[in-house]
Amino acid sequence: MFSPEEAIEYLNNLRDTLRYLEVSDCDMEKGTFRVDANVSVATVDDDFVVDDYKKIPLGTKTELKNMNSFKAIKEALSYEIERQKELLSKGEKVVQQTRLWDENTSTTQPMRTKEEEHDYRYFPEPDLLPLIIPSEWIEMIKQQLPELPFNKRLRFQQEYGLNEYDSKVLTSEKVMAEFFDNTIKIYKQKFSPADIKPVAKTVASLVTTELLGRLNQENKSFTEHKIKPEDLTELVKLYIDGILSSKLVKEVFSYMYDTGKSPQEIVQEKNLVQITDTEELQKVVEEVITENQKIVQDYLSGKTQAVSALIGQAMKKTKGKANPKQLHELFIKKLNS
Repeated sequence: MFSPEEAIEYLNNLRDTLRYLEVSDCDMEKGTFRVDANVSVATVDDDFVVDDYKKIPLGTKTELKNMNSFKAIKEALSYEIERQKELLSKGEKVVQQTRLWDENTSTTQPMRTKEEEHDYRYFPEPDLLPLIIPSEWIEMIKQQLPELPFNKRLRFQQEYGLNEYDSKVLTSEKVMAEFFDNTIKIYKQKFSPADIKPVAKTVASLVTTELLGRLNQENKSFTEHKIKPEDLTELVKLYIDGILSSKLVKEVFSYMYDTGKSPQEIVQEKNLVQITDTEELQKVVEEVITENQKIVQDYLSGKTQAVSALIGQAMKKTKGKANPKQLHELFIKKLNS
């Protein structure tokens, strides 16, 4: 690895993998995931090309010991790289030693010096017999492994059309990735969509923005919510079918989070169905045009973006229940007639 950023990326992937395998909760605050890191600065010519890591003339290493947060790891690695570069630029030597990260001074401090390999006291353990692992057993274990986070991220991007950021967030916790996956599978079984990608992107947005937003705000884990994958599929279907606007979807989702009720129950109780009746929307459009003549004149004078302000007024008048796409079409038709 050639930078603190690469090290953090590796550690994130390692932590996610261990969590998926349920080997450890990898809670750094509790000490179940700690990091030691070796740092070595290479002195090379400007035209040196790194085409094989084995050819890199590594310098003397130092070991940063027992770091317990990604923030500390990144800061400690960055500092230690610069410290070694400064020593070498002065013609001084880097001493092989173990160092600790001091958060108070934001520096690495020497803990102990190790000159040679024998200082580590490597020796065979006489009480431990050789352990021979059959290849058949290894293959059997491989077959039992779950889909690991890296592979799951790639599948979410390729199969569902998600971007890298959303796929990373969704797979950062096994339970969240399973929740997302189950929601998509239920939607496919119930509604057989021609294209699952718009559905998957809507589900991803609700999970990564609305659901995680509420959970983080209340300092809760992902398992501490009342929303069922079956209910989320119903909510997304209402949006895809144009029955609920994006604004109303968020409103219904919030009620679902608070109560655990199904979207159908909430829509009926709150009368939140989107207005799609053309005659009803036409009346709203005419009222908004009458009440906002300055905006109308701006539009007619060439400021075409002013139509957005008119749509906003119409959405306010209908309490977010109007279909924005229909409103846009009706305003353009009326204003240009």
